[in-house]
Amino acid sequence: KRFGLQDKQSDLVETLSGGMRRRLQVARSLINQPKVLVLDEPTTGLDPEARRVLWEILAEERRRGLAILLSTHYMEEAERLCDRVAIIHKGLILACDSPQILIQKETGNA
Repeated sequence: KRFGLQDKQSDLVETLSGGMRRRLQVARSLINQPKVLVLDEPTTGLDPEARRVLWEILAEERRRGLAILLSTHYMEEAERLCDRVAIIHKGLILACDSPQILIQKETGNA
């Protein structure tokens, strides 16, 4: 229910849309209440409403103490969900700081 999949509980995974599969992947990863969650672009392919719901769930889990390692190309997502952001290019960390400081350094905007 938390992920908006309750009406699909009897459906085969193969019949779900890409966005529903992505939500199911995150839901399954939280079942055992991990201490660390690693997510690779969890909102890719999600519609805006599903993205917002997933952001809320991840923020809630973070407040509960879950450590989340998140890979994303979306700075808005990093800004909403992350305490620290590392910009990585070809395996090298080019910058690492809070999202706000990185934005200010890179764009001159606060």
